[in-house]
Amino acid sequence: MMRRFALTFVFALLLSLTLGACGDTKNKILEDVPQYTNSTAVEFPDTFKTQLDASLKSIKDKSYEAYKTAESTTKIKDFFVESFKKSGWDDKSDKFEPETKQLMTQLQTFAIMYQKGTKIATVMSLSGNEAAQLGFQEVSPTDTLYLLVVGER
Repeated sequence: MMRRFALTFVFALLLSLTLGACGDTKNKILEDVPQYTNSTAVEFPDTFKTQLDASLKSIKDKSYEAYKTAESTTKIKDFFVESFKKSGWDDKSDKFEPETKQLMTQLQTFAIMYQKGTKIATVMSLSGNEAAQLGFQEVSPTDTLYLLVVGER
C-alpha cells in the first residue's frame, strides 16, 4: 500500500511540474510526440486518473495515454530521448527535484520531460507488477508500461 501511494504521489508531483495548463490542442500535441511502435495501447484506469486529477485540479483537458511492451525500460527511455531530440524538443527533465529522481531510481523506473514551444510531453515507465498495483489490468508482470502525458503551457 505504501509503495502504491509513493507511485501515485511521484506521478502526481511529476505531472504538476510538467503541466502548468492544458488547452484543447492535446490531439495536435500527440501528433507531434514520437510514437514507440513496438507497444500496445492499454486502458488508463479511471481510479488512477482520479487520484492524479485530485492532485492536478488546476490542469484542464489533461491527456493520459498508457502503452505496454515487452521491451526494457532502458530501451524505451533511450528511444524517447533520441526521438524527442531529433524532433526538436528541448529536454526539461532537469526540472524534476533530486528527491523525485532518486525515488524514480529506487522504483527502477524513469520519467523524462520535453518541451517544444508551448507543448509539454512527459514519459514515465512502470513495471508490469507496479502497473497492476495501480489498476492497469491489461498488463502482465513481464511487461513494461509507459505513460505519456501531454499538455500545453
